Amino acid sequence: MRAIAEFILRGRIQTLLLIVGGAMLTSLLPIFNHVSGGALALTALRNGPREGIVLALTAALVITVTAFLASFETARIETFLFILVLLVWLPLLVVAQVLRNSRSMGAALAAAAAVSALVVIGFHVMVGDTQTWWRSVMQEMLVPMLEQAHTGLAADEMDKLVDTLAKVMTGILGATVLYTAMTNVFIGRWLQAVVYNPGGFRSEFHAIHLGRWMVGVALVLLVMGNLTGGGLAGASLDLLFLVGAVYSLQGLSLVHGVVAVTQARIAWLVGLYLLMLFALPQVVLVLSAAGFVDSLMDFRARFRKKGVPSQGQDEPPPPGPDGAT
Repeated sequence: MRAIAEFILRGRIQTLLLIVGGAMLTSLLPIFNHVSGGALALTALRNGPREGIVLALTAALVITVTAFLASFETARIETFLFILVLLVWLPLLVVAQVLRNSRSMGAALAAAAAVSALVVIGFHVMVGDTQTWWRSVMQEMLVPMLEQAHTGLAADEMDKLVDTLAKVMTGILGATVLYTAMTNVFIGRWLQAVVYNPGGFRSEFHAIHLGRWMVGVALVLLVMGNLTGGGLAGASLDLLFLVGAVYSLQGLSLVHGVVAVTQARIAWLVGLYLLMLFALPQVVLVLSAAGFVDSLMDFRARFRKKGVPSQGQDEPPPPGPDGAT
């Protein structure tokens, strides 16, 4: 991984190759989004936001020219670039800059939550009745796919599925923006630490803690979602869905941190990730609950007060804005 990080940091051409290549392969396999995103995040963390913006805009221009030369439909190109630039790269650059200045993963997660919340609110403002909008989109795209897959669902069952998904799709959109931005920044910060500060990413990730203010936000959204009506209630519940996604990342950090502090076996983490493969929604829900409670109790601090030795306590400090220790 050090060789990959050094290749990215060698210059703009090398970074652009990975950003453009990863972005274009995303349409075939979504995981390649993290190749382009990780490279962009590493560059932004190392060289600052201006370099990140230059690379993002240059990559978008290269992708646009390539797509037109390949005779792709204009509408498809516009949609792809809209998602890539505004929903993937822009949140990534904001979160990377916050992390670069604060050296705090907690602050970076709060920034990602704020950007994702703006996406959710903006979507409500532009679309209006989001449930009706999502229902029409899924009737046009999802239902034909399910019918071709011969799922065996009856017409009324299909309608119930569409209605259920339509209620949560805006929240899922916000959560997707959050998870994508944080995953890309995690990759970029990890690669930065591999080169400049081995062990630093581990220390930062284990320290993610949002504090009690997010609990207040969650309670306000819960009250608004249940006591108001119309678009305000819908937006509040979508934002509450997003808060749950935020807490799931704190919960994941909590599990990693407790395993490190208590020197438990790594098998606990392996089991957790294997469980995600088979029951992701349920695991995310449990992690969200754990993160919520951790905001109130701060379990890792309690373990440290009890004098439980930590494997990570002798790690170097996190890298500064320029990547140095």
